[in-house]
Amino acid sequence: MKRGQVSLEYLVAFFLILIVFISVLTFTSPRNELNEELKRGTKNAALCNKLSLLFSSLASSNKKTEVTVSVTKDVNIFGGSINIEDYYCYFLGEAEDVNLLKGDIKATYEDGIITVENV
Repeated sequence: MKRGQVSLEYLVAFFLILIVFISVLTFTSPRNELNEELKRGTKNAALCNKLSLLFSSLASSNKKTEVTVSVTKDVNIFGGSINIEDYYCYFLGEAEDVNLLKGDIKATYEDGIITVENV
């Protein structure tokens, strides 16, 4: 009788530990997804700010300038703003509206307008 009783106590303890383990996994999984989303947003913000600084520098140079840079995501430029996935940022100057694919892009400043194209 004592042998069965001890086994039942171990079984109950095992299931309690299993329930705690499953609870911990349930709460950490959404946090991992949130962390990945934050990392992606940070990368998008860094790329957007890099391009914004580049275009603003081109516009302030007031001479014909050409720069080639590599981008890791698709980029949309319209109305003085840059859109990378769900992140937007703005730049000084006037640019043609364009959708760019990831890879190398060439930005040219001439006659007050920034022209951007895939290379």
